[in-house]
Amino acid sequence: MRSLWQLCGASHYDKRVHKKSIACHDNSYPPTFPTQCASRARTLLVGSSHIVNAHIVNPQSCTALQSFLSILSLHTDRRREASVRDSSAPVHPKSFYLSPPSGSMSDEEMNPAAVPVPVQDVQGDGRWMSQICFTAECKDAEPEVLFVGDSMVQLMQQQEVWRELFSPLHVLNFGIGGDTTCNVLWRLQNGELQNIRPKVVVVWVGTNNHEHTAEQVAGGILAIAQLLTSRLPRSKVVVLGLLPRGERPNPLREKNAAVNALLRSWLPRLDGAQLLDVGGCFVHSDGTVSPGDMFDFLHLTAVGYRAIAKPLSDLLMQLLEEMPERRASLV
Repeated sequence: MRSLWQLCGASHYDKRVHKKSIACHDNSYPPTFPTQCASRARTLLVGSSHIVNAHIVNPQSCTALQSFLSILSLHTDRRREASVRDSSAPVHPKSFYLSPPSGSMSDEEMNPAAVPVPVQDVQGDGRWMSQICFTAECKDAEPEVLFVGDSMVQLMQQQEVWRELFSPLHVLNFGIGGDTTCNVLWRLQNGELQNIRPKVVVVWVGTNNHEHTAEQVAGGILAIAQLLTSRLPRSKVVVLGLLPRGERPNPLREKNAAVNALLRSWLPRLDGAQLLDVGGCFVHSDGTVSPGDMFDFLHLTAVGYRAIAKPLSDLLMQLLEEMPERRASLV
């Protein structure tokens, strides 16, 4: 047991909370090899709520665990989508909300895509442990660039292009597969911005907001950008546009395009935030998307990530070079 705790970077745990055990039930759907592994990992690595009270002393040691969880999260993304629709998680009546620009959603109308919701471990795959690792990383990290979002962000760090273009920029990757705008809002308010002052924050989330309209999704993304510019007034925010979904034109693709169109109109009104929409490069003249770019017509291949990475890297370098602190360090 000690070695597993050392893997998580925990020096000790509080035995007084042993009675608050976390149940590991995986009977909500037929067991498969990945989910069995997840259940066992949670039983061995957690076993109770001790991990919540652990003193994390080596944040970097969470990397291996995050890689394992990213594979599991990709496997269960679609199952989580159905579970989230049926979830009855309570929402605090005074949840954080910022309205889109006037002329769109009513100021009195609560946008459900802009209500913070904790990361839900509905499939027993340990997604919540990623949040613990992320907040631990914030204690000592001094990133210049922070990536936050869903599986599109999470899986990016497993690509060679990540090591080539982004790792040299001193980055942190806070991506959790299956996350919605609500989950990202909650994470940013609950530890992920503690003790860090990145110069640029890259946001990529929204394609998992299945129960929300395009206007609501865009409002949720805008709320994230507003939160970031409020908490980090000297930082720049880059919102990546949602990618086209499906092999051929379909309602989901149209919805994502509508979200991007709204963000293209709204984000320029927010000082320090901008949209980078490169999804059009994946749509061929006949309207199809190649599996060579998106292996499941949602998640990117290595080729697809490279197509995204180049324009994003160029923009990040431009923003970093424009900052007075960066220019002074180069003199």
